[in-house]
Amino acid sequence: MHYKLLKNRTLGKNNNWDSYYLNLKDKSTSVVLMSLIKKVLDKGFDGLFLDNIDNFSSFGPQAKQRKELIALIKKIKTEYPNQVLVQNSGLELIPDTKNFIESVLFESVATDYTFQGNSYKLRETNDFNERIKRIKEINTKYKIPVLLIEYADTKQLYDQIVKRLASTDFDYFIGKIDLQSVPNFTK
Repeated sequence: MHYKLLKNRTLGKNNNWDSYYLNLKDKSTSVVLMSLIKKVLDKGFDGLFLDNIDNFSSFGPQAKQRKELIALIKKIKTEYPNQVLVQNSGLELIPDTKNFIESVLFESVATDYTFQGNSYKLRETNDFNERIKRIKEINTKYKIPVLLIEYADTKQLYDQIVKRLASTDFDYFIGKIDLQSVPNFTK
């Protein structure tokens, strides 16, 4: 249903998630999005999860649309000031979005899922430490709550993630990459 409204406002496909990149430079895209947001919030939801914000960072496929993304997030918050906005990733955009979001979520900080080969694994220690350091700096500087989502397919990996994240104060969830069910890590 939503795709039909936006299919002519895309810039290419994200093959990992079988989804499309929206062209935020097309003014009608934000009109359609605001209409869809209104329909969602009119159903009684108390906020929105702003996924794939990292696409608009320096090395993301939509880096040249950063200004339009920030304007859209500001518009959402202006029109719906009491709604909770959770930003997914986009660490470098937080200085621009901090006044419009209630929290930021990061995926795969302790883990490193690979789409090619569909493999779950623990992230290298140095890489994990550097990521946590940057996230803690943002959390401290901007006082924005941080949430983490990690991915595991075995009890052993789940336990390693729990041990690794014990040194942080961040709330987290551990699931399988599709996030379609509550995981049961018993083996």
